Amino acid sequence: MSDQVIPSEEDITQGQLDQAKKLAGILNATIARAIRQQGAGQELDASKVRDQARKAYDQLLELLPTAPSSNEPLTSTPLDLMAGYWAHQTERKEMAATGFASLNTALSGGLERDRLYVLLGAPGSGKTTWINQICDHVANDRAVFYVTSENAPLDLLAKTIARRSTIEYNAVRYGWKREQDKINAAFGEYRQQPQARHIRYADATQGMILQDIAEQAEQHFNAVARSTKGDPVIVIDYLQRLARAEDIHIRATTSGALGADARLAATVYTERLRALACSLHCSVICLSAMSRAGGYSAAADRALNAAKESGDIEYTADTIMAIGEQIDNGVPVTLAEPGAFAWTVTLAKNRQGSTSATGARIDLAWYPTFQRFIEREEGGQGETVMSLANGNGNRRRGK
Repeated sequence: MSDQVIPSEEDITQGQLDQAKKLAGILNATIARAIRQQGAGQELDASKVRDQARKAYDQLLELLPTAPSSNEPLTSTPLDLMAGYWAHQTERKEMAATGFASLNTALSGGLERDRLYVLLGAPGSGKTTWINQICDHVANDRAVFYVTSENAPLDLLAKTIARRSTIEYNAVRYGWKREQDKINAAFGEYRQQPQARHIRYADATQGMILQDIAEQAEQHFNAVARSTKGDPVIVIDYLQRLARAEDIHIRATTSGALGADARLAATVYTERLRALACSLHCSVICLSAMSRAGGYSAAADRALNAAKESGDIEYTADTIMAIGEQIDNGVPVTLAEPGAFAWTVTLAKNRQGSTSATGARIDLAWYPTFQRFIEREEGGQGETVMSLANGNGNRRRGK
């Protein structure tokens, strides 16, 4: 929202005053009518009411002159940079660990504030599950605001409960009666964890505009500030659906558009996400669909091509990752662990550290039954996988 100043009496014309009273009356009447309807138990279109109120409010603000920017110029000398050097390094040391050691290493410590991370993946590649798992780890001591446009919040909770308690995901998702006692016990354990309060899911399956995301995220961050430490995280799941919702809203309420086409809209939206990360001093993780034309490959070189097909997000994002099945020499890697699949995450771009081309390697075992990822470490004779059955490291040979 732009800064505004209150005009002095001599700056106000009678026409402006009359217009302000009219708009204020419309705003007041719109909200009052909605409250009366709600109190009377009448059906209420909340989104329509919000749009009407926001339109009147925006028109009121247009009557006020824009204040000169109070921000200091974003310029600095080497002397300025050296003066703030150690304070900056201290902030970097407070990055959010992800729960995956190899990813932390590649990111030089973890998720950093004022950064935009883009994760590409084909349908069913597990990108939502992986990020949901990372968020559950991060939210032990940080605030997480997760905007979901595909999965209902209950589905994300089901992923968490299945993973934490090793209960079949479908049993939790659909409430199988034979697993009712286990599910309730898992709920009881999870209620005691800080993540149950630090994570807030925003249901954007019907769309959600960026202004609402920013406002609600900030409200959540403030609400849990006393029990959290470190910079918060926002998840956008996922880019194409939410960019489309933003574009539809802009076209419906103004004469403009987010972009002339889907690619430009995605480009502009990611630029605004990067700005959001900076304005709220948080990390923003954005999930993005991968192009069918690219073969749904998680290979680093193809990931950049997929990013290009989604607009110019390769230039805006600080880190671009891709998740998918691990393929070596054209053949899927197999694991001996029952129910485990060899998965990998590649880094095509990384302003925080190394990429897959310069040595970064993130190999995972994917257990779809329990919606869980476990890190695989390369060994001399194969790869180490943490067994779901006993939690011990078992040697598993990749083929």
